[in-house]
Amino acid sequence: MTLAEAEELYKFCCGNEGYYMWHEAGAKAVEEYTALKISKEQKGKWDRDIIEQYLSAMKTSPEHSANWFDHVLGALARGNCEVVGYAKKLLDAMEEMDDLDELSKIDIIRSMGEDSQFHVSGCQFFCLKTPYMYRMEQVMERFVDFEVKDEKADPRFERSPSKLKLYRDAVDLYKKAFAKWSRHSE
Repeated sequence: MTLAEAEELYKFCCGNEGYYMWHEAGAKAVEEYTALKISKEQKGKWDRDIIEQYLSAMKTSPEHSANWFDHVLGALARGNCEVVGYAKKLLDAMEEMDDLDELSKIDIIRSMGEDSQFHVSGCQFFCLKTPYMYRMEQVMERFVDFEVKDEKADPRFERSPSKLKLYRDAVDLYKKAFAKWSRHSE
């Protein structure tokens, strides 16, 4: 595997090197990738590319912003590149997400309150790794303030929870995460 091929794999997997990379590319590719012993600095360059790509995509394809948000948060949480400037840009992008559908907003709120397999919660990241805890709190106060219809999240499935339940659960996760991590940032 060449460094260019490793970069392509890294970016394809949005920097998720473990199981996700193995799942997408197979054990042989992961072995070759690992054998390259890629430096944190190199991964930082690739993470900056990922962040720039998805911050831009949030503006051009807002219907996928929840996915793009997770990719940016994951790249920032890895800590391979400078995070403060990009954290500010992510908050700026969140302030412009007025036209998102309910489920996309709920997904982002959940990402702010809950660790995923790819990154720590957005709340933990902003509280512990940036000087933007108070700005994040202000952005999130406005972000969670929308009316949610009490209808099934996915009407194709009988057991689909209601959007209202998903919203309440996501907001609850965020509030609990904020209560926990804001104490640690002082």
